[in-house]
Amino acid sequence: MGANGIAKYLENHGIHKIQRQNGKNPLFDAHLIRLILKNPVHCGKIAYGRRKTEKVHGTRNEYRLVE
Repeated sequence: MGANGIAKYLENHGIHKIQRQNGKNPLFDAHLIRLILKNPVHCGKIAYGRRKTEKVHGTRNEYRLVE
């Protein structure tokens, strides 16, 4: 189907994206579809929220993994 086909399908079925502050285009376009599909979190390659880090006390920008 491709990104253009998906964008047209969403437009024909009246599915809109959430309006942001700039509010330029309420519809999905092919570029946005490609970005969504390339995102490893949306593809299921990375589990969102599974790893937690916390700042190491007494350091500027060191973080450690919380068990």
